[in-house]
Amino acid sequence: MLGGRVLLGSALAIMMLACRKESPARPSPSASASETSPPIAAKPEASAPALELDLLHWTPAAVTVSSNVENPRDYPHHLVDNKPETAWNGKTDDLNAEISFRVPKETHVKRIDLSAGFDKTGPKGDFFTMNHRITKVRVSKLENTQRVTIGEFSLDPNERKPQPIPIDKPGGAFLIEVLETVPGTKKEWRELTVSEMVVLGDPGPKKLAQTRMPDVKIGGRVDENEPATSTGGSKQELEVADHLPLSGSSAADLCARWEKVVAPIFASHYSVEVYPGPPEKPYCKPSAPIALPAGSRAKAVRTVTLTVIDGVEEHLLVETDEGAIVPRDALLREQSTSYSMAKLSAKVLRAKMEGTEVVAGIEHVSNFELYCGGSSEGSPTRQSIAPTELDLRCNLDAKPLG
Repeated sequence: MLGGRVLLGSALAIMMLACRKESPARPSPSASASETSPPIAAKPEASAPALELDLLHWTPAAVTVSSNVENPRDYPHHLVDNKPETAWNGKTDDLNAEISFRVPKETHVKRIDLSAGFDKTGPKGDFFTMNHRITKVRVSKLENTQRVTIGEFSLDPNERKPQPIPIDKPGGAFLIEVLETVPGTKKEWRELTVSEMVVLGDPGPKKLAQTRMPDVKIGGRVDENEPATSTGGSKQELEVADHLPLSGSSAADLCARWEKVVAPIFASHYSVEVYPGPPEKPYCKPSAPIALPAGSRAKAVRTVTLTVIDGVEEHLLVETDEGAIVPRDALLREQSTSYSMAKLSAKVLRAKMEGTEVVAGIEHVSNFELYCGGSSEGSPTRQSIAPTELDLRCNLDAKPLG
């Protein structure tokens, strides 16, 4: 394991291991909804209404689909990713597939919003009308190994948005069986496709501090009993800061060292038998270097993307004649793999030396995601993306911290 004191040579030993970020040179042209919207005055009421949140994202929840199409593009978590342009695809000819989910028993499920098909239009045409669409489902609650039917519900095959299915039951395990579909115009496409499933209700005491992706599996039905130790919001963490400064004789050697750090952590955290499995390699991806003027103490700077639990972090990487180092406090961005709305990245625009400081001009994207399931008739996710430019300064003469 790499520790905070692992350095190469005396030159690296005195490198600055704490960087500072200057105020943005160009203010962000847009901001999150919470920054721009005026405050809303609270209305006096006799009693506060029950919360209505997406329980799959705000509680320790699990989802299981009975099958999945065999291709490298469509995955079961597309069913619950708040993106209508992605969809879960069942196995070919499995048009009576099942979806089951479990939310904590302390919650209250008000309704399920379910898409009838694949709400996407692309170069090949309208995927909604080309694919099979659901017209009827049966919803049941799984209790003590028994299946208690709540009801059969019709879906409009011409409605693209998720359609409400009333439940009004305490939390637990639920089963959705697809009973009837209508074929699409593309006769050779014989897969069931569903863009979105949202489970709305009151999370009660099981509300998480922040949203998370539910555990998603393929095959069988969800276990109606919650695990003794839930992974919801308590998965093993991987703190990059605990391993900084990270150094190597080169950028490639630095990445090899990071791979050795995270490989055993991923092996213990993920199972190859359970979707989605461990992250794909490489776990360390350096960008193209930006060279500094000849004769500088630092030769080049670049960004490096480090894979962590359920996401990635992007840091600044400085190269000298003695080796490469990722300093402390040079974090440029963090991004959740589960909730990524776009492929965001930081970019080194320029680099120079000012005395003993490396000054890197960074352009990155600020991504604000607000999950507000049930708060509007539109998409439960709103998003604002804005470019930001800043200077990151790293002093090569400072002593290591700690």
